Amino acid sequence: MAMAPLYFATQFSLSPLTQKSRAKHVPQVPLLASSGTHALHASSESRSIGILCAGVAASFVHMFRWCIAGSRHAATGARSRRSARDGALRQAGNSKKRPRCVVFDLDGCLWSPEMYQLEWDRGGAPFTAEPADTDGALRDRQGTRVQLHSGVRSAMTELAEDPKWEGVVVAVASCCDVPSWARELLSKFDLGGGRCLSDIITVCQIHGGNKQGHFRKIANATGCDLGDMIFFDNEPYNCQDVASLGVTSVYCPEGVTLTAWRRGLSAFPSPRQIVRV
Repeated sequence: MAMAPLYFATQFSLSPLTQKSRAKHVPQVPLLASSGTHALHASSESRSIGILCAGVAASFVHMFRWCIAGSRHAATGARSRRSARDGALRQAGNSKKRPRCVVFDLDGCLWSPEMYQLEWDRGGAPFTAEPADTDGALRDRQGTRVQLHSGVRSAMTELAEDPKWEGVVVAVASCCDVPSWARELLSKFDLGGGRCLSDIITVCQIHGGNKQGHFRKIANATGCDLGDMIFFDNEPYNCQDVASLGVTSVYCPEGVTLTAWRRGLSAFPSPRQIVRV
């Protein structure tokens, strides 16, 4: 690249006054930089841009680390709050009032089908366990399966093993058509651990009549107030009759499921109320 022309003031032998006069009329032309000067400026600009980019990148890294730290702190706080809440719920659950007597209906509530259905099919006792029935069902003499509803084993195991249920009375109140068949089923349904239903259910009122009569007899036999009882039944009219006595009644049309069991307990005590599942 050609060097830009440089202008120099010519030295003349003029008087100081002349020189001053001419200086006023000579245009002041700026000096133009050489290619070397251009390269120097470009290099300085590149360094400035590089420093700026590095600063921006460092800011982004700092912000990213700050966000990650904030997220971790928030997650830790959420876990701590959740743990505290769960602990409070467990403590509340442990201190919640529990029924002194848990009462179940039988046909359609603990098991299905109902005994009158087996009688119509000329089935019924004796009931036997078949190796093929891995779900613990029993079969009557016609081979019809009788099985417990989905939440029965969990509920009964909890009543038998959980220390919070120590001293509770487990009873049945049933108008089963064939009481002897019902008692046989209670003694043969295996719950595991060498226990059957009759090992846990210690008070039985299995006969015809109104459920109010069943409960008055259960109250007399156990010494439990009706308000300290909870009742599970799959028929709404039975729940209505028993609720009128002051018993917390749980209407479970699908029988005793784990949901019905949990909701019933969470609603207790609800005297004269029907808990619908």
